[in-house]
Amino acid sequence: MFMKVNLYKRCIVYYSLFLLIFTTMIFFLFDITVAEISISSKKIPDDFDVLQNLKPGIPQLLNVYQARDARQNDDAIKLLTDHLKEKAADRYYFSWKSFKQRYKQYQSQYPKKRKEHFNLANEQITTYPPETHWILPFKNLKDDEVTAYELRHLARQQKSFDMALMFYYFDKDKKYLDYWVRQVADLNHAFSKGAYDDAGNGVYESFRAGKRIHNRLLCHHAYLASEKYDWKSQLLLIKTFLHHGAQLQKRTLKYRQEIIIPGASWRFLKSLLCCQIFKSQIYG
Repeated sequence: MFMKVNLYKRCIVYYSLFLLIFTTMIFFLFDITVAEISISSKKIPDDFDVLQNLKPGIPQLLNVYQARDARQNDDAIKLLTDHLKEKAADRYYFSWKSFKQRYKQYQSQYPKKRKEHFNLANEQITTYPPETHWILPFKNLKDDEVTAYELRHLARQQKSFDMALMFYYFDKDKKYLDYWVRQVADLNHAFSKGAYDDAGNGVYESFRAGKRIHNRLLCHHAYLASEKYDWKSQLLLIKTFLHHGAQLQKRTLKYRQEIIIPGASWRFLKSLLCCQIFKSQIYG
C-alpha cells in the first residue's frame, strides 16, 4: 500500500513538473513571482489579466505594449497571441510548422492506427456533448449514468488527441476542432461557476489536471498547423494553460515539499523553477 501511495505521489509531481516547466518555456514572459502570483488560481484569466501581467521590457512585445497602453486591447491581445504562436514553434516536442510532414510520416508508418484513433474519437463525441457536466450525477448521450471512473477519464481528456488526428485524417474536418475548443471553454465555465467536482473525483486534482493539460498541449500544437485554429481559440487555450499552471502550483505544493525525486536533483529542479517561473526570465 505504501509503495502504491508513494508511486501515485510521484506521478503527481512528474505531471506537475512537466506542466510547470513547459509553461515556463512558453509563458515565462508573464510576471509570476514567489511573493505574489499575478495569474490567480481562483479565476480564469481574462484579457485584462493577460495583458496587465506581461513582464515589461521585452523587445519583441513592443507593439503589444503600445497597443495595450493606448487602450487598444483587442489589437494588443491578438498581437500577443500571434507572438506566442510563433514562439511555440521552437518550445515543444515538435514544431507546429513541421507537424503536417510528421503527420504524413506517422500515417505512412502506422496505417492501422487510423481505425483506432477513429474509434476513440468517435467514442468521445458520441458519449459526451461538448458542453457536458463535470460533477456527478449526470447521464451521458447514451442515457447511461456516468460513473466516477468515467468522470475521472473525462477530466483527463484522454481522447482529445485522437480527435486532433482525426481532424487531419478527414482533411481538417472542423467538427473535431470545434468540439475540443467548446469542451475546453465548458470546463473553464464550470470552474467559474463552481460546477465541478472538487472532492473525491476532483477534476482539478493534480494528476488529472496535469494529464489533461499534457493532452491539451499536444492538441494545441497539432492544431496550430491549421489555419482553422483561429487566434481566439488559441487565446482560450493560453488562458487555460496559465490557469492550470497556477492551479497545479498551488495544489502540488505539499507533494513537492515531501517527495525526493529519484534520479534527479530536487534542489536543481527547485532552483530551475524558481529562476525561470518565479523570476520570469525573458524570451531568449
